Amino acid sequence: MHTMTQHSVPYASGVGLLNCDLLFSGLPRLPVEGEELYAQGFDMQLGGGLPATMIHLARLGVPVDFSTFLGKGNISAFIEGHLRASGAAYRNIYQGSGEPVTVTSVLILPTDRSFVSRCEDIVYTDEMKQALLEQFRGAKILRMGLELMDVYKQLKRENPGVILVLDESWRDDLSLSRYGDYLALADYYTPNHQEAQKITGQPTPEKALEALAPYLRAPLVKVGDRGCLVMEEGQITQVPTLPLEGPVADTTGAGDAFIAGLMYGLYHDAPLTRCVALGNIMGGVCVQHVGCLTGRITAGELEAKAQRILDMMEGKA
Repeated sequence: MHTMTQHSVPYASGVGLLNCDLLFSGLPRLPVEGEELYAQGFDMQLGGGLPATMIHLARLGVPVDFSTFLGKGNISAFIEGHLRASGAAYRNIYQGSGEPVTVTSVLILPTDRSFVSRCEDIVYTDEMKQALLEQFRGAKILRMGLELMDVYKQLKRENPGVILVLDESWRDDLSLSRYGDYLALADYYTPNHQEAQKITGQPTPEKALEALAPYLRAPLVKVGDRGCLVMEEGQITQVPTLPLEGPVADTTGAGDAFIAGLMYGLYHDAPLTRCVALGNIMGGVCVQHVGCLTGRITAGELEAKAQRILDMMEGKA
């Protein structure tokens, strides 16, 4: 680990594993046991997770400084090259001797995708936690995960204004009793409807919003091509997305792109509805390309498309 660099402006931050995605596209179906199928397309890319969100933000002009885990093997070397080329500021806090980059084979089908992954369990030492706390102290907004509760609590005590955005993928143990403390600490939580219904035990996204309301000032739930549902002051609003300009190529990384758009808006102090519209646009750009970071949009294009959504909601378009 190395010393935290000094920043002259607030930034976005967080900590998360890197992913190396082996993308097999153009498959008609999944192979059965013992069968070999040939994909029409293949690529090897930097995958999703928190680093992808930070790279999206850096591309949009938001200062970022995040921590991650890189080893000394070939996979880490390959991914570090892509990470350096992204221009996003990061630091490596890995203390082990293995390969901490998660490797995932992604089988992309016409209707969905399947994964086979290998990852290393990371144990946060006291030294790592202290380094992360020092890094997070200069952040305006932070993507948090379901770890490091003591670090997040200390950060909030020191700086109540820091914006904590919780985003976490499906877990079998998702429940309010298990993770209610994280929800109560977070300012925003960004589940899709399956995750929201799982964590709350509710049958619909709307009921899930109601169950999340005691924990969050403005709960939201992503509902696929319908956009996102947001509850503010007890009222539920649907923030739509724009029709895609092309076919859906791959939904991998759409959640990371959404949270980047949301955090971009929150970083710039935009109203929540606009922030969600920005997230919807980022997710839509992502799914039209194979891979988590292949789709690109400028900040100006993003703002203009988000405004189109807001105009639609007000009946102006």
